[in-house]
Amino acid sequence: MRTVRVVVADQSQARFFDSAGDRPNLKSAGTLVDPEARKYERDLVSDAPGSSITAGHAHYSMPEKKSRKSREVGIFARQIAEKLATDAGAGQFDELAIIAAPHFLGILRKALSADLHKRVKLEVHHDLVHGDEAAIRAHLPDHW
Repeated sequence: MRTVRVVVADQSQARFFDSAGDRPNLKSAGTLVDPEARKYERDLVSDAPGSSITAGHAHYSMPEKKSRKSREVGIFARQIAEKLATDAGAGQFDELAIIAAPHFLGILRKALSADLHKRVKLEVHHDLVHGDEAAIRAHLPDHW
């Protein structure tokens, strides 16, 4: 019997469900939460880069190329990908469906391994992480 892992995620929370055979219900397979990714950029950094003068020499900080928030979101996407890789390696699912907020879907897609990419059978770009099971099921094919 084929098992489909359904991942419903945004930049700070991921919910995992399994759908096996022709049963229409989803079975919870866990959650991941990253409270840091929920914060605003201003709450993640203590101060802007500045300058200082030491013994007549000026020292300047270069602004960061990538925001702290972007890094946190990327780290969270990799955590999701690692959990999926571990679960796939343990034989917990055969195929993968990803439902994610549009921006986060692209970040998550980049974090997936080649093996996980092969398992992806459906991608839906909607933010349903706070939706109920009926809302999630409405975006999945009937045969799942």
